[in-house]
Amino acid sequence: MKRNRWFHIVLSMIGLGALMAYVVACRPSWSPDGSKLLLACWSQQRNQSVITLFDKATGKTSVVFEAPAGCMAWCQWDRKGQNAIVAFVKDLGGPQKLEVHLIPVDSQKPGRKYEIEAVECTPGIPLPEVNGNLLVGGNPLVRLNLETGEVQRRPVEDREEVILVGEGDRIYYCSKIGEEDYEVGTVDPEKLSLEPLAGLPGKEVGEVFPLIAVAKDGSAIAVNSRKEGQSFLLLIRGKELQKPVALQFPQETHELGNLQWSPDQKTVYAALGAKQADEKRARLGVGEISVASGVVRVIPVLEAVGQGNGMDVDAWILDFQIALSPDGKTIAAACTYLKESPDQGDRALYLVDLTSPDRKVKRIPLPAPPSSAS
Repeated sequence: MKRNRWFHIVLSMIGLGALMAYVVACRPSWSPDGSKLLLACWSQQRNQSVITLFDKATGKTSVVFEAPAGCMAWCQWDRKGQNAIVAFVKDLGGPQKLEVHLIPVDSQKPGRKYEIEAVECTPGIPLPEVNGNLLVGGNPLVRLNLETGEVQRRPVEDREEVILVGEGDRIYYCSKIGEEDYEVGTVDPEKLSLEPLAGLPGKEVGEVFPLIAVAKDGSAIAVNSRKEGQSFLLLIRGKELQKPVALQFPQETHELGNLQWSPDQKTVYAALGAKQADEKRARLGVGEISVASGVVRVIPVLEAVGQGNGMDVDAWILDFQIALSPDGKTIAAACTYLKESPDQGDRALYLVDLTSPDRKVKRIPLPAPPSSAS
């Protein structure tokens, strides 16, 4: 197994060819007040992504956007909670364009559309927003002004890909350096320059999963890595990499996906995937990791069944991402599989109640997209 397996999978998604072969999904996005969720659903019959709005109070869903046929879209709320931001890549056969739509959710105001030429970014990862600008990772780094549409770029030297993560007004990055080393740092949103915080030597930490998590006050960064079959939680405080915390699973060996900090910083939540013996199935769920001890409580969410057609189970953990509600009490996860027949997919939103002792999981079926957006 190569140390850069996760970065290889992420980089392969830039072209979208590998992604469209098996799974289409992205991280659900909570509104700032925690009352609504945006999520992307894939319609196999219509060969397109549909952005769905879920109202937690009423339990109702509605379609807010339909992407062009063949385009995988992902979505998020803007920081004011007024608009859905939808992005997708076009012109897969030539120079890629990133198309970004700003869609008012609770008003009749017209939406806005922007196109960014010749961009390379990883689909499905939220785009950090700061001071009215949207930042796009990859190489070069790109800043889009959501008011004027102005685009600025800055190439990044000595690295192939930069994965961005936003937390409030701060932007962080994770990137691979050379053959086996990694780096975590901050991004200046005006200059689009990188400021390293900590290096992660591959010989010491193993292979690194690039979807890092930053505590709300910026005091700690969580990274997950795997070395010689053992998973670790890496903690960066200030510019210091703390001693790696070996993770203790109850039984099965799991792969960790994206991470989320609890408000009290005592727990890190992780998307989990556990391969079955036949290598064609995987159990997906949520891991509740004690920062102090590394003990992992596994919360099962669903079992996904492969097609037996070369589907890469390793990539599922990139597509099954979790999102913690603003109050820290609920985790949302959704997975929409691109199957040979639509009824094989699991078109549902899952909400994990972190306040219940048994971590109750509520499955909310999502209706198939209508013939046209309303």
